[in-house]
Amino acid sequence: MAKEHLYQVGLRHKKSKSTFNLQVWAKNADEATHKLTGSLIGYHCQYEWRGTSVLHENNLPISRDLSK
Repeated sequence: MAKEHLYQVGLRHKKSKSTFNLQVWAKNADEATHKLTGSLIGYHCQYEWRGTSVLHENNLPISRDLSK
């Protein structure tokens, strides 16, 4: 069965430089980042990408099974 992991994607506002993190369910870090590209992150968007990392609990990635 396929799994998704919980990722944290860091963002920074281009003008104010304020930062925050969003949590996104995805199969990998590229997919988690891509889900925000064009809507929040990108050349014509208000935010810049600061990094993407998988979240852990008890030294294991937080994950969920995908159901069909």
